[in-house]
Amino acid sequence: MMKNISLNLLLAGIVWACTPLDIQRKTRFITKEVTIASSTSLVATGDILDLGDVATDHGHCWATTPNPTIEDNKVSLGAVTNRGLFISQITGLTPSTTYYIRAYLQIGEQILYGDDISQETPENTPPPITTGISNISKSEATAGGNIKLGSNEISQHGHCWATTPSPTIDNNFTQNGRVNIPGDYTSLLNNLQPGMLYYVRSYAQSIGGISYGNQTTFRTPRN
Repeated sequence: MMKNISLNLLLAGIVWACTPLDIQRKTRFITKEVTIASSTSLVATGDILDLGDVATDHGHCWATTPNPTIEDNKVSLGAVTNRGLFISQITGLTPSTTYYIRAYLQIGEQILYGDDISQETPENTPPPITTGISNISKSEATAGGNIKLGSNEISQHGHCWATTPSPTIDNNFTQNGRVNIPGDYTSLLNNLQPGMLYYVRSYAQSIGGISYGNQTTFRTPRN
């Protein structure tokens, strides 16, 4: 009789040991950091540390008040099945404004939120003035400018030029360096072609982005 009881207990233990355990993994994620891209944009990073179930949506939400939700503003990055970092480009913001940003995950009908991080957007970079063009030759010219200082350090300034209107630093440009004192400056525009009409603008760059000055034109001589 004792042998039968022991055998039954042993078999029950084997069956129990072979039965899968229903262990639910816990979803854990954080709002990792928020950095400044320009006076009107921020970059938010989240980190999924553990994912219990497939998230049907994830991203970041933001507002000008604490604890934003997806009912305010959001960047939706879609479904996610793996752990790791995710990044949202938040654009269309107002300069010199404090925003609250936090990561979110949607699992089924439930919306989960991370802690929010506050970040103030910088002011716009003050636009410089394009003051004129001098010393024009077939291949070179001198562009003048006048730069102002705002609350943000000017990390780069100069002039940009092209044969089409509204040139940017994606065209030809000079790099005159940082600015500590406001005032006049000049740039040498080189590698020009004879008999061509050029458009020129001054520019200044800071953490608030790139600002361009007024546009002026000049034509190089043919001979």
